[in-house]
Amino acid sequence: ADLDDLKVLDALLQEQRAAGLSGGDCRVQVMTIHKAKGLEFATVIIPGLGRVGTGSRSDLLRWQEVIRHGEQNDLLLAPLAPRGDEQDPLHGYLGRMEHQRDLQELRRLLYVATTRAREKLHLLGHASVLKSGEVRPETGSLLSLFWDYARGHFEGLAESTQDADQALASKPLRRLLGDWRPPEPGKPDYLFPESDTAIRSDAPRVEYDWASESIRLTGTVVHRWLQRLAEDGEGAWTRARVTGERPAIQAALRSLGMPGDRLPVATSRAVEALLGTLDDSRGRWILFGDHQASWTELALTGVNDGTPFNVVMDRVFVDAEGTLWVVDYKSSRHEGSGLEDFLDSEQERYAGQLRRYATVLNAWRPGMPVRLALYFPLMGAWREYQPVQSLPR
Repeated sequence: ADLDDLKVLDALLQEQRAAGLSGGDCRVQVMTIHKAKGLEFATVIIPGLGRVGTGSRSDLLRWQEVIRHGEQNDLLLAPLAPRGDEQDPLHGYLGRMEHQRDLQELRRLLYVATTRAREKLHLLGHASVLKSGEVRPETGSLLSLFWDYARGHFEGLAESTQDADQALASKPLRRLLGDWRPPEPGKPDYLFPESDTAIRSDAPRVEYDWASESIRLTGTVVHRWLQRLAEDGEGAWTRARVTGERPAIQAALRSLGMPGDRLPVATSRAVEALLGTLDDSRGRWILFGDHQASWTELALTGVNDGTPFNVVMDRVFVDAEGTLWVVDYKSSRHEGSGLEDFLDSEQERYAGQLRRYATVLNAWRPGMPVRLALYFPLMGAWREYQPVQSLPR
């Protein structure tokens, strides 16, 4: 809901790379078809069958050995014709032979992929709808190799897909309601809840120029695990279990793009932050306290001067006395002297962001006293703001 354009999401997804995991406890393995040779799995999912690889090549020189039975083998050679000249027939002939070899290799790869499954096989792909209404996959894609079989599955979806695309193009991005459910197939008019105003996130973004990229990525992973700790409950997590999460934490950091030379230090800091929270009485109170109600990564929408905006709060809870707390985790680390000055500057830096949270919480739970705080897992530090009622608007 914070994106102004779906193309931004597509670009971000293109930059992500999944980390490979292996071992007996790994229930899902991601690999190329080549690496799957000789292996078998209960269920195999093959995505992207509609995609094509690199285009055809126009090599400067093509050659092919011709085997003659009982005679000396011949070698066919054909150079690429100069630009503007007529194509050499022999060069074209060798190119067609090369295309046929590539096609046979594709068929072999598809056979290898589909025969890895012992029980279930899922084939996922896409095809294009031409202006004439014909549905056709990309030439050279794996899907095109068995299109005669798959054609019927796609043609029935063409009309409903076009209707859905038109409905999506005519509606802006909106935050879905909490009780939203996917629509029934063939009813694109209800893809989004009806609303006259598109919601956008115009909250001021805190600048992170002062922090390195590794600190930012470490903070993202620490937030993710703190959410798990809070949702699972106090009895589910021990120091030993947190320490045992080290490989998964390292894999998460790698998938976010953490450079390999920084992985060991970043992983150690993330584990240190989680262990420090478990060892800290205030940290345990934030995660596992005797709260009347609690939420993690709570997403709410507020209105400022008639314009909707979205916020996501790390930890929100109602304590035993009925006070509504919002605690923002900060994975900053400060070494040496001047710790209090550093914490004071951090408190001032995030004051606007926390006040914005308070504005939404006041509307969400009117009449309930609201308190704001920053918590630093790596240092066990805490910075609390004055009661919201005395904060300037």
